[in-house]
Amino acid sequence: MSVQQTLILVWALALVALTLVAAMQYQRNGPLAQTMNISRTTVQVGEHIVHAEVADTLALQTRGLSGRAGLAEGEGMLFIFDEAGVHGIWMKDMRFSIDIIWAADDGTILTIEERISPDTYPQSFQASSLAARYVLEVPAGFVEKSGIQEGMVLEFE
Repeated sequence: MSVQQTLILVWALALVALTLVAAMQYQRNGPLAQTMNISRTTVQVGEHIVHAEVADTLALQTRGLSGRAGLAEGEGMLFIFDEAGVHGIWMKDMRFSIDIIWAADDGTILTIEERISPDTYPQSFQASSLAARYVLEVPAGFVEKSGIQEGMVLEFE
């Protein structure tokens, strides 16, 4: 094997090694890995069940449902804030409409916004001056179909 062929082989192996390292790093920190660490819970509203991903850190709350193609029927995202307050929700990088439900410390529904479109970004939606501890995002139309109203209670399992 000539010196030139040996150098080409070394460069090719180095390129393969760098590609593998980059792929492993992406796998560890990429979108799939980020969604695998999200905990889940079940939320009951009246007779209706929502299987929800829990957004209980600032990073998860900031990302929310951004970039996803949609939510299946009966799925949602539950934002759990450290303290009750006026927590705004926006539609940054959203690709589908949602219903948003704000609830107090005891789970009582304070405010509902229905069929919020991604086109509303950068507008922010919030439970006016009411102190919400939880926000549940569900597919658009879920609130109407389920008959969910202010004053009902979110129950967590």
